[in-house]
Amino acid sequence: MAYLSLSTADSVYLPGRDSLTPLLYTPSLKQGFYMQFTATLTNSDQTSVKACASTNSTAPAVACPPNVPFDNNSTMCIVTQCSVKVVKSNHLVFIGAAAVVMPELVAPTSISQSGSGSQQQQQQPGDSSSNRKVDSMMGNGEANSNSTISGKRVSSHVGFEPAVIAVVVGAVLVVLGVVAMSLYLKVRRQAVKVKMQVERQGYFDEYGVYRLYNDPSSSVRVQQQQQQQQLQRPTTTTTSMVSVSLASSLLSAGAPLYISWSDAATSDKNDWLCITASSTPSWTNYMSGWKYTHGTDSKSSNPTLSAGSLALSAPSSPGQYTVFFCRNAGYDCPASVSFQVSAMKLTASAPTVVAGGFLRYAWTGADMASKNDWITFTTSGVPSKSSYISDSWQYTYGTQIKQGVSPPATGSISVKAPSTPGVYSAYYCKDNGYDCTASVQITVTAAKTECRAKPASSIEHVIMIVSENHSFDSYFGNYCQAAPGTFPTCNEGRKCCAAITPSVGGVKPQKLDDASNKANDRDHLSTSEICEMNGGKMDKFIKAGGCSGSADYNYAAADGTPGSASKYWAWAQQYAMADNFFQAAAGQSSMNDMYFARGAYVFQDNSAVPEASDCYNFFTASRKSYKDPMIADLLNQCSVSWTFYAEDFSFDPPFLQCYPNNYDPSDNPFEYYPSVRNSPNKESYFKDFSLFQKDVQNGQLPAVSYIKALGTRSEHPLVSTISAGEDFNSAIIDSILKSDKYKQNTLIILVPDESGGFRDSVSPPANSPIDNQPYGPRIPFVAVGHHVLENYISHVQMEPASLVRFIESNFLGGVPGQLQTRDAVVNNIGSLLNVTRTGYVFP
Repeated sequence: MAYLSLSTADSVYLPGRDSLTPLLYTPSLKQGFYMQFTATLTNSDQTSVKACASTNSTAPAVACPPNVPFDNNSTMCIVTQCSVKVVKSNHLVFIGAAAVVMPELVAPTSISQSGSGSQQQQQQPGDSSSNRKVDSMMGNGEANSNSTISGKRVSSHVGFEPAVIAVVVGAVLVVLGVVAMSLYLKVRRQAVKVKMQVERQGYFDEYGVYRLYNDPSSSVRVQQQQQQQQLQRPTTTTTSMVSVSLASSLLSAGAPLYISWSDAATSDKNDWLCITASSTPSWTNYMSGWKYTHGTDSKSSNPTLSAGSLALSAPSSPGQYTVFFCRNAGYDCPASVSFQVSAMKLTASAPTVVAGGFLRYAWTGADMASKNDWITFTTSGVPSKSSYISDSWQYTYGTQIKQGVSPPATGSISVKAPSTPGVYSAYYCKDNGYDCTASVQITVTAAKTECRAKPASSIEHVIMIVSENHSFDSYFGNYCQAAPGTFPTCNEGRKCCAAITPSVGGVKPQKLDDASNKANDRDHLSTSEICEMNGGKMDKFIKAGGCSGSADYNYAAADGTPGSASKYWAWAQQYAMADNFFQAAAGQSSMNDMYFARGAYVFQDNSAVPEASDCYNFFTASRKSYKDPMIADLLNQCSVSWTFYAEDFSFDPPFLQCYPNNYDPSDNPFEYYPSVRNSPNKESYFKDFSLFQKDVQNGQLPAVSYIKALGTRSEHPLVSTISAGEDFNSAIIDSILKSDKYKQNTLIILVPDESGGFRDSVSPPANSPIDNQPYGPRIPFVAVGHHVLENYISHVQMEPASLVRFIESNFLGGVPGQLQTRDAVVNNIGSLLNVTRTGYVFP
């Protein structure tokens, strides 16, 4: 029997810990190896057997496992196949063919190896010799022969002279020395290889468990497989029809990678998802950041879910990658899907957004030679002509009108989310096409709001009378008495707002009255108004301006005489007005009407009509309906009553009985939304104006009312006089102020939908940061009622979305801005209200 000695210098020292947990990974011990330290052998079923050796070689109090012989000469058990389970700190651990000694461990005095001539040693990774045979030092196995081991005398029945015996023994010892040295060198080389492999491929965790860096197992246990060549994971031959998919196949570096799977085998445990840059995963090529299907990197005893989803992180380097679904913590990977990581990066300002709400997207690394780049959404896959969400996209310069502009390398834009809740991918696409170079996933949620038991303030009813097509200066330019171009800070009376500019390009303003109002309609297409505003200079409204709608009659102002906005002046003096209230977007009426319902851009100018429209614009505009949430949906969630009263209203308007003498559905923004237009409760949402007075008289006025006159009484130029609109408004105001039930709790708002192409003196603010639309000129805004400040002028910047925010603040719970449109950022109308009477400060 031969003994192989391994000194302290030959041992592999691992840094870091002075204790190990009981379960430590190591391949099986080599055949014929002995252990000279206290350890517990482990059977294949992980049950412990008796101690195999003692740290005290001079005290052979050793009990060997069953059927394991004890060698009296070495005071050790002869072990043929075993693995190690460490029972306390600083004990010997076997990895490969080397003894691994923890810090402060006394080095082993010897590690012995034996076996019959027919036994072969396992080949270890990195060992070039195969099936090395270890000859027994017991000779040919003769029954009566004895031998000397480690210097002990060997006697034989064969007679030899002592000198001859000495020579033979000396020769044998020399041969043994050569063999021992050869084996020693081989083992040392193997130990060095194992040390390098250990340092390169693994580490001891905080529990003392040895782990490989690329090991998806969360607990590395002892394996008892004879002929084990390398770390193995369990595999299965069970057929699996599992499928795996990605929310997006194009991602920015480091972006969340959302993965879904279905039809997984529920008999599996610890199925896992990983990413590789090449072929099927192995223990050397998959990337960090993998997860088990239960969402962590720790094993679970629970079976795999048949279907589910989780998120990994996309690799940090651009390139083509593959996600694999692998079974039973192993490398049986029946499903995969590829994706691309782009050098360009697209990010969202938040991971979630309300349906129809706006979210800001930022990009880096854009190609500045490209033009008309755009951002859009899909539910799965890269956008195509048939798959992108047609009402949820935006050019990088902020509109849906192609302008041939290149993107900045780094920039951001706000884009409306899809109207249906779900998981979507936003894509950055080049050149007005479908070459999409970056994406980010978002979750769209349903619009929800908290509800109040009663209004937040003492205002229990609000009535909004929406007239048409006048700028602030056209009604109040001559009412205001502060110097033109100034911005007074006082609030009481006419002296606290700036008068109209006295002339533009040598042209003075015309008088606006009933006659001149009916004489001409003004061009108020978005392109015309944008041209005439001229970047805020407000100098191209006159004929010399050169825009398609430029005309001297655009520059007009009432003087407060009868037929020239006299009642508006009276209401402003008695109640409150705002001199910084802007048209929501440059463009025509229907476009701006939508802001009273949505607080955001929906379509351009008068390019869309609702399904109910059978009028002249039926031939020139597209019938449209929309699913985005709007203020009426929120009111309905909280059972807050609301009604749109319109003169000559009909759910089915007669064919070609049109504006201005009949009801025009395109003037009613709620007509575009099937959620209310087709509701079982639609009879309470849409009423003819004749029922308004009955509801007031019967005490059935809803909490929120919108009122629209016929075109002939809407103050719209060409079809209505100013006086006709004032008379219509007066009847409503008088009915409320004379009502004992409503005069103390009702607020009345007078506001046109847009400026109608009339010039105004004040430059609009910059484009909205929400929907990127350019504001139009200022428009009149007058508040009437018990809660309103008297003879007051508010200078707070406001717009139609401010009314949406007011309704949210007063009638709904929670923080206003629930639609996540402009309602989230605009100012409320509270600056016109008397706090001592409302009992509430509007946020």
